[in-house]
Amino acid sequence: MIENEITITLNRISDLGKIEEILKRLKIQSPVFIIELEESVRINFSSDYEYYELNRAIEVEFDDYELTTEVGNGRKEIRIQFSRYQSPLSTDGWGRQLEDPLDETFYLIKKSNKKSEKLNPRIKVLFEDIEQEFFINIVRGMRKDTEEKGFLVVESFDYLSSDESKEKPVYKRLYSTVRDAYWSGFQSLTGFVNEEFQEYLKAKKKLNRKSKK
Repeated sequence: MIENEITITLNRISDLGKIEEILKRLKIQSPVFIIELEESVRINFSSDYEYYELNRAIEVEFDDYELTTEVGNGRKEIRIQFSRYQSPLSTDGWGRQLEDPLDETFYLIKKSNKKSEKLNPRIKVLFEDIEQEFFINIVRGMRKDTEEKGFLVVESFDYLSSDESKEKPVYKRLYSTVRDAYWSGFQSLTGFVNEEFQEYLKAKKKLNRKSKK
C-alpha cells in the first residue's frame, strides 16, 4: 500500500483559517492533525491518495503567491511549506516496491515581478576531457483523476524535437511550472549521467587492458 505523508507548515498563524477551510472543502479521508505552536502551525495527515488538489487550492487562495520547489537566494518569506513524502518501503497494489517514491517540498512565496530566466534544455557534461551533451525534455500533461494541468519530464535525455518528445515515455510526477519540472529533470539526469560515467570508466579500463596486451 502506498502511504503519503503530507505536512503543511504555516509560518503565519493568521493563515490557519484559510487552510482549514480548504481542508474542510476537500473532506480529507483521514484524520488531519493541527498543532498550533507559538509562532507557526503544523498540519499533517497520512493517506493513500496524494491530494494534489491541495497545491492548486492553496495557490488560488493566495493569488499573489506561488508554490515552487526553488526559493532562490532565500531572501523571500516562506509563507507556507508543503511537503509530500512516500516511504521508500511503500509498495503498489501488487506488492511491488515503488521505483520513484515521492519526496517533494513546495514553498509558498510572493510572486516575482522579474522576468523569469530562460532555462536551457541542453546540459553539457565533461567525462574527463570528453564533452557530452544531454537534454532535459519537458512536455505539457494532465492528471486524469483531478484534471490538473502541468508539466512532465520526458524519460529520454537525448535531443528530441517537440513532436518526438510527445511520443516518448514520461515520469509520472506532474509539476505546476516549467521551472519545477526542469530542476526535477536535472536531478533525474544527474543519476542517469552518473551511471553513464561509470560505464565510460569501465569501457576505458577495458580498452587500456587490451592495448597493453
